[in-house]
Amino acid sequence: MTDSNRPRHALDDAEDSENLGLPLRGLAMILIAVAVLLIGWAAYSLTGKDSDESNRASQSQQTSQAQNQPGKAPSNEQGSRTPGGPESDKPKPEGEQAGRENASADGRQEGEANPAEGGVNKENTYVAVLNNSPIAGLAGDVANKMRDQQWSKTGVGNLPDESGVFPTSVVLYSKGNDAERQLAEQLAKDLGISSRERDEVTDRTLTGVTMLEGERPAGVVVVTTNDMPR
Repeated sequence: MTDSNRPRHALDDAEDSENLGLPLRGLAMILIAVAVLLIGWAAYSLTGKDSDESNRASQSQQTSQAQNQPGKAPSNEQGSRTPGGPESDKPKPEGEQAGRENASADGRQEGEANPAEGGVNKENTYVAVLNNSPIAGLAGDVANKMRDQQWSKTGVGNLPDESGVFPTSVVLYSKGNDAERQLAEQLAKDLGISSRERDEVTDRTLTGVTMLEGERPAGVVVVTTNDMPR
């Protein structure tokens, strides 16, 4: 049957079918394209996530390895080294620096306690101070003055000299003893009097001393008279 012989309503149905076919095919193509985009996006998301997890795992492993290496600290040559500076400019260990400071302090204290005046050791030298004058307490006053000048070990006593062996104040030291001579000369300088070597007469006179404080006269002895500077 030709188109001209077909019923009118049959021709309209065929045209409607052809018109519906075109939109359906276009819609199908759009849906396919959307599906492809969704699949591509999902694949990209999975790949990016795997890459991020791999990077984080690598960084974590490197950090763990760095922490597990003993005695190795991060290097910073620019911060720890002064360009052109000598090795002595680097900070010293705290223990070494403290040791040097303590040694310096000890040296200063020793120098203050024992002044190096011709090798004289004032603090460890015992000196008996004897009063050979009618002035009461003269020997004690001189001993106090000596302590102020770091002659720490002193004794005080009376020496009744009626024979005039000691007409003036004097510092005595043992015969032939060079160390005592240096001590006596320094002490005489500190007190403003003279010094001389002991002899048989002075030693015999010293046997009559009466000690009020400290030991009996030994090597260096101070005999005070009326002319003693006060």
